[in-house]
Parts: sequence; C-alpha cells; structure tokens
Amino acid sequence: MGGDILRSKSLSHNSYNRCRALRAAQPQLLPLDRVVGGLPVHGGRGGLCLRRRRPARRDPLTADDPHAGTSLYLRGGMNSWGTDNEMAFIGRARYRTAIDLEAGDYQFKLASEDWSTIDIGAADTTNIEVGVPTTLDAAGRAPNLMTTISEADSYTFTLDWHRGVPAPTVLKTADVPADPVTQMPVLVEPVNFEDASGYEFEDDASISTMVVADPLDAGNMAARTTRNVGADPEGGTVYRVGGAIAFSDDDNHLAVDVYRDGAAGTVALSVGSGNDAASVLTATAEYSGSGAWETLYFDFSGFIAGTVYDWLKIVFDQGVAGDGSDWYWDNVRVSGPPPGTAPPYGSTVVYVRGSMNGWSTDNALTYSTASIRGSPRTKCPR
Repeated sequence: MGGDILRSKSLSHNSYNRCRALRAAQPQLLPLDRVVGGLPVHGGRGGLCLRRRRPARRDPLTADDPHAGTSLYLRGGMNSWGTDNEMAFIGRARYRTAIDLEAGDYQFKLASEDWSTIDIGAADTTNIEVGVPTTLDAAGRAPNLMTTISEADSYTFTLDWHRGVPAPTVLKTADVPADPVTQMPVLVEPVNFEDASGYEFEDDASISTMVVADPLDAGNMAARTTRNVGADPEGGTVYRVGGAIAFSDDDNHLAVDVYRDGAAGTVALSVGSGNDAASVLTATAEYSGSGAWETLYFDFSGFIAGTVYDWLKIVFDQGVAGDGSDWYWDNVRVSGPPPGTAPPYGSTVVYVRGSMNGWSTDNALTYSTASIRGSPRTKCPR
C-alpha cells in the first residue's frame, strides 16, 4: 500500500534488486530549529531530512483532497449499489472504507451519491486483485470494477489519487499496514539529485552542501558536502524526503552511495520523526578510502513500526573536525542488509565458466562483502 526509497549507480545484483524508491511529495512543513537526539539541526522548515523540493515536478501530483466537498462511496454488489459505505478521506489524496464480505465475485464502482459528480470505473471491466494496487485509466462513467474474494473477512478498499490517476487497492482489513498512508506518502523513489536545482539542505555551521556534477562521471549529478576547516566533528546535513521512510522487517536499512577522493572515514546517518527526540535512530558505516564510489549500508533494524520517520541527517568523517575535504553522496534508498552477510553457497566454490575459458574451472569467484561503485555508473530505474 502507498508506495515504498531510489535510483542506483552500477549496483551489485543484490542491491540493484533491492532498490526502493522515495516518492517526492510536499509534506506538511515543520520548524526545524532544534536539537534532535543530541544532533544539532539548524534553520529551515520541512518535515523530513531527506527531502527533495522541486519547483516543477516530473510527475504530476494531485491536490491533497481532490474530492473535497463531495462524498465518495464504495458502491457495488456487496451493498446493493447503495451509499452505506462512505470512503473516508485519510490524507494525501487517499480515501478508505472497510466492509465485511463473503467469498465470491463482486462488481463495484467508486462514486458519488448522484452517480455523476464522481463515477470511477475503467475502460474495460478491470479485476482488482486483493493486495495489488491497480492504476485505472481515469475514465468516468466507465464499466464496473471487479474483485474476487476468496474467503469471508473484513476487507478495506482504498482509492489513491496521489499520482493524478485513480488507483484502487483491496486488502484484508487485518493486513492494512499499522502505519497506513494517513499522514504522508512513503519513501518510494531514490534520492538521486538528477535535478541541478530544487533541493534544500540544512547544513550545520561550517558545512556546505550543494548538487554538483559527479567528479567521476560528468553525466551524473550528486550531492557534495564540504566540511570546512573547523567544522564540528558531529556537524552534518539535514535533508527532507517528503514522505515517511518505508522501513519493513525485510528492508530495514538505508543504503547511500558515497565517494571521497582520499582517506577512509566514518559516516553517520540518523533518522527521526518530526521533533520527537526519542524517535531518533543513528547508524554508522565506514568508507574504506578506495577512491571510488562505495555503497554504505546503515542498519535501522531497531525501527519502531508505525513511527513516521520523516527526516534524516548525514554526518561525514564523524568524530573528526572539518579539514576542508569534500564528500559526495547519491542514491539514498531503503534497502535490505548489505549483500554477502553470509556466503550464499556456503563452502561450495563458484566459477565463471564459458567459451572464454573453455568452460573450465580456471576462474573461481572470490566472495566479498564489499560493494564498490566504479565509473561510469547508471542510476537505478524508477
């Protein structure tokens, strides 16, 4: 439901498949002059530390309540096409209602009482599979929708207009996420800094962050954070994502591509919810000093389900005073644990075997937990 963090550089197979994205959207802004969990956050307004503000968006976003002033109902064979099941507005262009259903096939529409102000169907009778968000063609007064219920239970119907077209979902009510999309969209697209402008960073004193060309690939854009001489060892940058970070039991890390021309260093990443200091989680990862892009993984497996983690703060060279060095970062995304936490084939040796080596066992693969990004690189698909 509701989307889930980003576009990656030349990702390893594991991390590529785990690319989540962060959906860019405008959150309710909150003042940020505060200290969060011991991490100073200065100036600016916003609701998330990993936020991408665009003056103009690639994807059109619908008004927060596109049906304001008109009641919307679930109407179909399950309720004699009546108006007993009004859909409640739950925020961010989303509407929801629950109903007890017996097993069977049901045709339905999402419509106003007069059948003319709102009448949502599809160009052809479309089956809404339980658990699968289905984007419609936005055609009004179109044929009915249909869903197949396999067992009697309470089911929740959600209508999402967030992307500018209707997308209904049917879920067992018990399966609706504990943190439904009632406040803000979840992070579902990578923060990849592909727009040269439109980003707002909240830097601590003597730290400066901006979007620049990737020094290893001029065709790629990345964020550059300069830690000027004398910058606080714990000073960093807040960036607001415009949504809740979609942690789950499986995807409970944030992955960030990081590059520095030179020495190794510790990178700290914190996430939190609004002004709630108790919500702040901090994880660290080590940049090896390879002089190449590396994917660092930050473990937030201690996240609290239902908490809207809506900002992050990144601190480079944690514990070391600023020395004027530049750090580059890109492709912030929700991820599973780093690849290679355990050899997938145990003690079995794996080889590259093909026509290049006579299909022999001359070229054994070496197992490594490192994930290093070289150049040139590509962004992961949206």
